[in-house]
Amino acid sequence: MIFKEIDLFDISNQAKINIIENNIYLDLSNVKANGHRLNIDNRLVECVRLSTDSITNIDRWIDVIGKLQISFDNKDWVEISNKNFILDELGRIEINLNEKYKIKFIKVDINNTYKDSLDKIKIEVLNRKFPGLMVAARGDGFGARFTPILNAMYLSSKLGYKFGIVWPKTNYDQTSLKKLDNNELAGLYAGDEEFIFDKEFLNSYSYLGKISVANTPEERHDINDYLKIPHSKNFGYYVSYDIIGLQGLDKNYLKEYPQLWKQIKFTKPVNDIIDDINTKNTKYFPNKFIAIHIRAGDVVYDHLRSGLDAYWRKMMPNEIAMALIDENLKINNDIVLFGDDFTQLRELKKFYNNKIYLIEDFIDDTIVGIKRVIFDIVFLSKAKEIYSGGSSFAKTASYIGLGKRPTYYFEYFTEDKMIDIIKNYFNKDLNLHPYQKSYSLLFLHNLCLRKNISKDELITILNEGRSYDKDNCAFIIHIFNHYIYLKEYDKANNMLGILFDMPDFDWLYKFMIHHKDSIYKVFVSNVFKYSQKEYLNISYMASKISIDTKLSRSKILKYASDHLLGLAIDDKSKFLLNIYIDMTNKLNKSINQIVQDKNIQEQDLKSKIEYLESKNNKLQQDIQQDKNIQEQDLKSKIEYLESKNNKLQQDISDMSFILIYGTAKDRIKNQLSYKLGQAMIENSKSLWGYIRMPYVLSYVKEKHQKEQKVYREKIKVNPNLKLPLIESYPDYKEALKYKNHLSYKLGQAVIDADKSPLKLGYLTLLFKCKKLKNSKNK
Repeated sequence: MIFKEIDLFDISNQAKINIIENNIYLDLSNVKANGHRLNIDNRLVECVRLSTDSITNIDRWIDVIGKLQISFDNKDWVEISNKNFILDELGRIEINLNEKYKIKFIKVDINNTYKDSLDKIKIEVLNRKFPGLMVAARGDGFGARFTPILNAMYLSSKLGYKFGIVWPKTNYDQTSLKKLDNNELAGLYAGDEEFIFDKEFLNSYSYLGKISVANTPEERHDINDYLKIPHSKNFGYYVSYDIIGLQGLDKNYLKEYPQLWKQIKFTKPVNDIIDDINTKNTKYFPNKFIAIHIRAGDVVYDHLRSGLDAYWRKMMPNEIAMALIDENLKINNDIVLFGDDFTQLRELKKFYNNKIYLIEDFIDDTIVGIKRVIFDIVFLSKAKEIYSGGSSFAKTASYIGLGKRPTYYFEYFTEDKMIDIIKNYFNKDLNLHPYQKSYSLLFLHNLCLRKNISKDELITILNEGRSYDKDNCAFIIHIFNHYIYLKEYDKANNMLGILFDMPDFDWLYKFMIHHKDSIYKVFVSNVFKYSQKEYLNISYMASKISIDTKLSRSKILKYASDHLLGLAIDDKSKFLLNIYIDMTNKLNKSINQIVQDKNIQEQDLKSKIEYLESKNNKLQQDIQQDKNIQEQDLKSKIEYLESKNNKLQQDISDMSFILIYGTAKDRIKNQLSYKLGQAMIENSKSLWGYIRMPYVLSYVKEKHQKEQKVYREKIKVNPNLKLPLIESYPDYKEALKYKNHLSYKLGQAVIDADKSPLKLGYLTLLFKCKKLKNSKNK
C-alpha cells in the first residue's frame, strides 16, 4: 500500500459486524468518523485489511478468502478481484480500493475449510486522514527536485492535503560531466535521501519505493481543481516544479517559502554545513552580497546543446555575466559568482583583478559532491539579490532565502540591450572553452531572430558559432531554415547533408519528433515543401519522418495538419505534399535497408546505368518528336501550363501568407466577443459554472486586454509585426461564418450590454442569451 500507517485510521470499530455461516458482514452505514472532508458524504474507503497469526502467505490468503464484495445499498454488490490482494511486510492481506468505490457494506466469504478460523481473523477498514498526498517526485538535479518539495508543502498546507517526497537514487554522481578538455565542471550530484533528510522527516514524508518518479510539467489550472475527486493518481497528485500558472494562487505565495524551508529537518552533516555558512556570511558579508549564478552545464557542454534552443534562457551567457559584474562594481557591491564551470569563474576573477569573489573561496577541501551542492545553494540563498537565468538551482536558493523569484537577466535587460551586450563583450581576453563562445553566439542569433535583421547577417552569426562547435546540430537547422527563406535551395539541401553525419543527429531527430516546438514546425514545413528529386537530402529527411512515424498517406496529411505545419490541409494545399508522399511510398523500407542498398555490387550498378542510358536515349527521341508539334498546339499547351502555373503560384502565396500570419478563423476566434461567448458556453454546463461565470468573464476580458496591450507595444517597437487587415486573408469569406456562431453572438451580447448607458443592457442580457440559444437550436 502506498500510504503509511500514520496516514490512515481504522473505522471498523464503529461498524456493525455479523458472522453468518461462513460470511463476515460489516455495516458501515452509521459510521461518523469516516475520513477526511472530501470523503464524508462519499463513503470512500482506502483499504480493507485482514490479519491473523496463523496465515502469512499470499497464496494461503487467496485460498482462505473465497470472495470479497462491497455495496453501497446492500442490494447491488461488486466483487473485488484477488488481483487487488497484496501481502504486506507483516503478513497481512491488503485489499487496496484507493477510494474508487462508495461503500457502506462489506461482505467477506470465507471458504468452508477455514470456517473455524473466522473468529481469529481481524478486519480493519482503513481511511485516509486527509484527501490525499501532494508529492514532489522529480529525478533530475538538486534544484529541480527541491522546488516541487516547497510547492508541495505550500499547496498541502493551503488545501488540507499531506505533502510527500520521492528522492530517488541516481547514477549522476558517477556519470555526469566533470571535466571537458581543460575545463573543470561541477557535474550533477543528487545524493541519497538518508544523507540529506533526518530519519524522523523521512518516516513521515518519504514515499520512496511506494510512488514512482515523475517530472510533472508546470501547472496551468485552477487551484481548487485539486479538491475535486477522483484524483489524478491513486494517492492524490504529483506537484510540478513551477506552479505560478495556477489560477487562484496567492500572488505573494513565495513569501512563505523561507519558513517552509525551516520546517524541513536535515541530518547533522547538512545542519553543520548550514551553520558553517551562517558563520562565514556574518564574518565576510555583514552588509550582504550580490550573487550572479552562471548556469552552463549540460546544455552548454553535453548533447543537449543541439536541442534547438529549448533551454536557451536557462543558461547565462558569459557576456551577460560580465555586464552584471561591471554594473555592480560601479556601485561598490560585493559580488560572489556561482556556477558549474569552475574554469570560467576563475577566468572571470582573474580578468577583474580579484575584485570579485567565487563561491569556492569559502569552501573547505572536505566539501565535495552532494555537500558542495548543498553548500552552494544555501550560500546562494544568503544574497541580497540573485541574478540568474531560468535555473531551478537559483530559483530554489531565491525561494528559501528571499521569498521571491531570482532576478532573471532576460527580464532585467531588454532584448536590444542583450544584443548590444553580447556584441560588445564577446571575445574578451578570457580563456573560455569554445563551447561557451558557441553558446553566446547561438544566444545572440536567437535574440536577433526576433528583430528585423537580415537572414544573411543571421547566417554569418551562425557560421561563426559553428567555428567554435562543429558538432552542434542547432546551427545547421537554423542555417537550413534561413537558406530556404532566401530561396537558396541548393545550399539548404547541402546543409542537411552535413546534419546527417553529425554525432548528435540521432538524438536531435528523436528530440524534434517528440517536442515539436516552433522551430521544428518551421523546419518540417520547409522539408515538406521542397522534398523534390533534385533535393535528395531534403527528400530523405521527409521520407525518414514518414517511415519512422509509420504514417500512411491519409495519416501524413492529418499529421502535417495537426502537428507539423500548424495549418489546415485542404485540396488547394495538398500539392505541397504530393512529391513527398510518393517518395515515401517508394522508400517504404527501414533506414537500415537503405544503408545496405549502398553496397550494391559493381555489376548490378553497371546494369542499372545501362538501363538508365537506354531510357535516356528513348527520352531524347521523344523530345525530338515533340519538337515537330504544330505551332498552334504548342501555343495552346503553353497557355494551359501558364494558367496552371499561375494557379500554383497563387496557392503558394496563400500558403505562405497563412504560415506567417495564421488564418482569419483564428483572428475571429481571438476576438473578445468569441472568447467571452465560449467561456459562457463552457460554464453553463453546471450550477458551479453559472456561479463562477462573472469571475471567468472578467478574467477573460482582463487577459484579452493584456494581450492586446502587449501586441500594441510590440508593433510600436517593430511596426513590421502588425497583422494585416483581416479582409486580406485567403480564408476571410469562410471565416465570416464564425461570426454567426453562438459563441460569437453571446460574447457580442455581453459586450453590447457592458457598453450600454449605465450598463442597463445587463437587465435584458439573459433574455437576449436565451433568444440567441433558441435561435441556434432551431
